[in-house]
Amino acid sequence: MSQAGRIVALALAAIGALVLLLWLLVQHAGGQQQQQLSAQREAYLLRHLRTSAESYLATGLQLEQMPALQDMLEREQTAFAGIVAIDVFSPAGTVLYSTDPGSRGTAVPAQWRELLAREQPWQGTAPGQRQVGQRFDNDLAQAAGGIVITVSTAAAPAT
Repeated sequence: MSQAGRIVALALAAIGALVLLLWLLVQHAGGQQQQQLSAQREAYLLRHLRTSAESYLATGLQLEQMPALQDMLEREQTAFAGIVAIDVFSPAGTVLYSTDPGSRGTAVPAQWRELLAREQPWQGTAPGQRQVGQRFDNDLAQAAGGIVITVSTAAAPAT
């Protein structure tokens, strides 16, 4: 190979490496942006559900008397892709409302009940899913129950 051929080959290899590096940077930035959007979406949904539950409680309803909350959970699940389930549970640890009909009336994990002592949202992981939750309060600023959103961590198919 001549001197000019080597220079051209070296230049092409450098350009190829640069293009690959730029592609990797774009993929990384896109992944970070997707994670931020997901976190914002989950925070919005938790705030919205918490505000609704607390508003129902402020009208004098008991937690068990909020069938409109069930409708809201189902509507929100269909509006946000990737949500596996949304559960609302009592301080005693019983699921009262859920988008998963099989979980209604069942006991929540003990850790969820313990996390009701925290005012801030919490996160947990399970195989193939991530859970974010938050308590909601009654008029006396005591935990009246909790909301947990279960999100799938499986990679979405490429589009």
